[in-house]
Amino acid sequence: MPAAPSRSAARCATDLDGTPLPMIAIPVFGYRNHISIDRRSGFIRAAAVTSASHPDGRMLRQVIDRENMGSEFWADSAYRLQSNEAWLADRILISRTLAWRY
Repeated sequence: MPAAPSRSAARCATDLDGTPLPMIAIPVFGYRNHISIDRRSGFIRAAAVTSASHPDGRMLRQVIDRENMGSEFWADSAYRLQSNEAWLADRILISRTLAWRY
C-alpha cells in the first residue's frame, strides 16, 4: 500500500508524470464595480469598473464626489488603507470604513 501524500504535496499541482509544478499566482477573472451612492435618494453618484484583480483601496479617489457629500464616508474594509485615511482626513471627512475582526 503506498504511503499517503503529505499535506503540502496534496495541495501542489502535478504534471502528467507526477512531478510537482511550481506554485504560481492564480489569475482572477471578472470585474468589480466601485460606486458612490447618495445616502438620501439612493442614486449612484459616481462609478468605476475595474478588473477583479485590481485592489479596491486604489479606487477610493475616483468614486468620491466631494461636491455632493456629507462629512462622513462609509466603506468596506478593503478601502481602509493608511493613504486613504490620510486623504480623507485632509479633506475633513470622517472615515467610517468598516474594520473586520476575525
